[in-house]
Amino acid sequence: MIINIRNFGLFSILVFLFSCAEVKLIQEYDAVSNHKINIIYDKATKFFVKLKRNIGLPENRFEKHIDFYDDLKSDIHILETRTKAIDKSAIVQKQINSLDIQIQTIEQLHKAGFKSKEEIELIQSAFDQTMTAILKLQVALKNKNNQ
Repeated sequence: MIINIRNFGLFSILVFLFSCAEVKLIQEYDAVSNHKINIIYDKATKFFVKLKRNIGLPENRFEKHIDFYDDLKSDIHILETRTKAIDKSAIVQKQINSLDIQIQTIEQLHKAGFKSKEEIELIQSAFDQTMTAILKLQVALKNKNNQ
């Protein structure tokens, strides 16, 4: 009987200690990644503004924007590599992968040619939603880190 009480007490203490331990399912806040995400968003927003302003003009041809796409893909690749180096970053990696796919899709649509300002606005709206989700997670990670 004394052994059972002792085992129960030991078990209770272990359960209590494990219940107090913090379980991390997601990475810690990374200021460098957050900064790179904001740079990507800034570049893309300026790009959409230019596209809408120049609709129907030769300045909007895909060939005039290859450097933009290359630059953005480079930024995303750097971000992908950085997040892979951070523990428990699977959620952020999925978001960055989603962003990469979206940029590839925008590039394909641009190659086909944008026909109206409304078309660009729809594409930008979808891009903004993706970026909002990414930025919300970054803010949550930062707030969690500051608590």
